[in-house]
Amino acid sequence: MAVRKIESSDTLELGFRGKYNETIEEIVVSGVLTSAGKLRLIRFNGNGYFEIDLTGPFYTKTQIDELFDNVGNSIPNASESQRGIIQIATMDEVDAGEDDQKAITPLKAADSTLFPFKGEWIAPVDDAIYRKDSVVIYGAGIYLALSDNNVTPDSDSSKWRRIGGNDPRPSIPVSATAQMLINNWQTDTLPASSKTYAEVFGNTIFKALVVGEDDTGFHVPFEANVKYTTDPGNGNINQVLIENILYSGELTFI
Repeated sequence: MAVRKIESSDTLELGFRGKYNETIEEIVVSGVLTSAGKLRLIRFNGNGYFEIDLTGPFYTKTQIDELFDNVGNSIPNASESQRGIIQIATMDEVDAGEDDQKAITPLKAADSTLFPFKGEWIAPVDDAIYRKDSVVIYGAGIYLALSDNNVTPDSDSSKWRRIGGNDPRPSIPVSATAQMLINNWQTDTLPASSKTYAEVFGNTIFKALVVGEDDTGFHVPFEANVKYTTDPGNGNINQVLIENILYSGELTFI
């Protein structure tokens, strides 16, 4: 039964049944809690009532407290096979990656070193940062955070290291002098560029492909011999020596 709203302007003289299409006998005006734990709602004229069994489909306050206090007829702890109560993990617990009983929120997952790959680099807002060891895609390159920071991955080699990707590799002009020496891969910049060899090519093992022009005008692609030294502390490339440069042309590291 739907009970119409009674406006403050309504009076008995208007005729209650005529306006609301209801009878006074159908309106519930009082209720009592019986000793059997039932809510008894009594009709306006006292003739008849109906009851709601509060001990059936309803929880008492004590029962609800017991459910969440994990005693008695309790809600179980959540597991892979059942629904239940679960706790949010702290940032340290997420990073440790050892607790199998607590949940990870999207925010902590995005900030955790347990999941180093962060997807496409997005400029942080406010005081947000990319934490050390985060891996992101920036442009067509893949970069590793060397420290907590919020700068673009291609702007500061002390904070990010390029570790891969498909950026077009720039060509470097070389002459047929048999060899080319790069004294410091980490700090020397490419010709006509402000970026270091390490920033552009990373620190992975590579080949040197040269396309030169011989005396007859033919373009000749060939692979030069690459030798390099590394820093024993961090494995970064130091000096690079390219040998067997047969013709003047354009060299590309691949």
